[in-house]
Amino acid sequence: MPKRIGFSQYEENFPGSNISAEEMEFLRAIERYQRKYRRRYPSWREVLGVLRSLGYRKVAEPSPLPVPPSASSSVTQAMPPVAPPA
Repeated sequence: MPKRIGFSQYEENFPGSNISAEEMEFLRAIERYQRKYRRRYPSWREVLGVLRSLGYRKVAEPSPLPVPPSASSSVTQAMPPVAPPA
């Protein structure tokens, strides 16, 4: 069976992947959580817990979701705006 590439090895194996230091910190924190609790697919609640452990706190009003650079302009025009939670 071939060796599986983990998150922390991704940037090393795929140079030019353009993962920021902040994104890499998050990926490594998720990987540590997965290994510690043997949870290959953590729930969204668990992911939020990892974010909070990194210091994430909601300090501003919600804003529209960013459009990924790979999305085409026709797709972004068809997307309705995301309403903030009530």
